[in-house]
Amino acid sequence: MGDTFGDWDKDKASNLFTVNLETRTVVSPPTTTNGNLRMYVSHPWIPDWWQAEFNVYGTTIEYRNDGGDQAAVAVTAGQVATLHFDDNTGSIK
Repeated sequence: MGDTFGDWDKDKASNLFTVNLETRTVVSPPTTTNGNLRMYVSHPWIPDWWQAEFNVYGTTIEYRNDGGDQAAVAVTAGQVATLHFDDNTGSIK
């Protein structure tokens, strides 16, 4: 969500990640613009998106938890986030 996907609308269908069962990864759609990447998990019992926010730093997925905003992760248009939640690793390419 956010500038890199064109708007701040929560749970927008075109921004949903896909699950690849063969590689056991979760993959974002390509970013639409340059900016700072914001990612989160959505579930009915999570009141606000930022309470389930995370990002990839190097190759490690780090979770926001109860803290303030995480350090910005700059991306360029067309990049894709690939997440491996089995071992909390990921990439942005």
